Amino acid sequence: RGGLDKTRPAISKANGTQFNRIECKGEEQFRSYRTTTEVHTGSANRQTLMDILCTWSGACQVLAFCLAFSACSLGYYGLAMNAGNIGDNLYVSSVLTALAELPGVWVAKPLMDSVLLGRRGTLFLSILLSGIFCLAATTHPASSQFVVIVSIFGKTCVTTAYSVVFVHSCEAFPPQVRGVLAGVFQMVSRCAGLLIPVVVFFPHPLPYACIGIFLMIAAFPLQVLRETRVVPESAALTMSSSQFRQVKAEHEHTSVD
Repeated sequence: RGGLDKTRPAISKANGTQFNRIECKGEEQFRSYRTTTEVHTGSANRQTLMDILCTWSGACQVLAFCLAFSACSLGYYGLAMNAGNIGDNLYVSSVLTALAELPGVWVAKPLMDSVLLGRRGTLFLSILLSGIFCLAATTHPASSQFVVIVSIFGKTCVTTAYSVVFVHSCEAFPPQVRGVLAGVFQMVSRCAGLLIPVVVFFPHPLPYACIGIFLMIAAFPLQVLRETRVVPESAALTMSSSQFRQVKAEHEHTSVD
């Protein structure tokens, strides 16, 4: 502490600036207040996985994210592996399906940061659209160009969903349980991935029917997820519903002003 008080004026003098002790004092008071607040409130706000699962809201959030990860895994890898079964040329279909990921990744960031959609809206809409495109592919033969086109759009949408669900799932839970829940979500995602070779083995149009129906069923329960775009430091589950609405209203009022 004493060394810092002597060093900072010397650094300011060497840089040709004037050391302001009043600003330094205010900064130290704020730092002391922040440290004291963290000490007194850190243990009280610390949550475990059981604390979240024992509440109705927390359990619904976890189940919804498990469903979202399963849908993203089945749609993403299912459409990728099924690319060789559509179109006239195996290599062209595979390359186009791979390139379809680029726009999906590019649009994920602006969409989930937008006021209109946010994290929840982007995740819901992308999974729903991917399911619709997959069901549309069941109306034409596997060799038609229409199936290739709608498969590309479906892959783009599910890529967007996969990009958003990782961000949304991390922001929706306290830091103490994010690592554990990330492992749970990845386990559920890999379990859904075990079904992909079986689904792709089915004759056309059953693979698209299975993937599309599952994606559309999984999209609607995602409405229970809380929007975390407006919550600083991703404290959605640590707030009550009234606190969450208050923070959201203040953020929207600031954005309008």
